[in-house]
Amino acid sequence: ITATANAPVGCTATFVADGSVISLPVSTTVDVIESFIIHCTDPSEHIFTFDNDATVLDLHVVDPDTTNNSASSTLTVIVNAKADVKLTQVCTPSSLPVSDTATITCTKTLHNNGPLGPVNVHITASAPPPPGPPRPPPLPRRAVFPVGGRPGP
Repeated sequence: ITATANAPVGCTATFVADGSVISLPVSTTVDVIESFIIHCTDPSEHIFTFDNDATVLDLHVVDPDTTNNSASSTLTVIVNAKADVKLTQVCTPSSLPVSDTATITCTKTLHNNGPLGPVNVHITASAPPPPGPPRPPPLPRRAVFPVGGRPGP
């Protein structure tokens, strides 16, 4: 069996040959396991094509139908890269007098710890609504009595 692999740009595929010759008895199916080492340098979706041809090696033996001695298959490989993005932020001022309005400034610091870079980053800013002032407990209901201590009509 002759095995080849077609790798897309940015990738390689190397057949790991085992050097064995397969003995194929009559009316018997034999599974052959092949190994390829693939390597890609770019994160993306890559399509590899693997081709095989089988040839009879015995002297004086002819294969009457060579149209079925080839096979091809494709494999789509998703190549993911790692980029450890770190975000820190500090917001100021940290205190505000009662009933004052202030602009809060948040300074964000981004760092790419790699190994892939540069990478595009989108920052989403959000702020929870501020908690309202604590509500005082409801006042007890009061009855108004006229002078003399009795309720009116």
